[in-house]
Amino acid sequence: MEELSKSSEEYEKDYQGVLAGKSSGNEERCLEDQLGDAKVAVGSAETELKQLKTKISHCQKELKEKRHQLLSKREERMSSKLEGKM
Repeated sequence: MEELSKSSEEYEKDYQGVLAGKSSGNEERCLEDQLGDAKVAVGSAETELKQLKTKISHCQKELKEKRHQLLSKREERMSSKLEGKM
């Protein structure tokens, strides 16, 4: 009888936890709190994504400028070599 009483108390605790928004009575945080944390994490991830996209854009622009400079230097060298031969 004592075992049945214990089981009944445990089930009652779990039931009350579920009613309070917890998936089991032993959890410390309710689902609403967990959802709030998840929303904060999503917001942080979206901010980080936006920053990384901006960084990529700046790097692509810098790469384009460096390629242009490199081609200009190559053309300069080629021109000076051709002028030296003439």
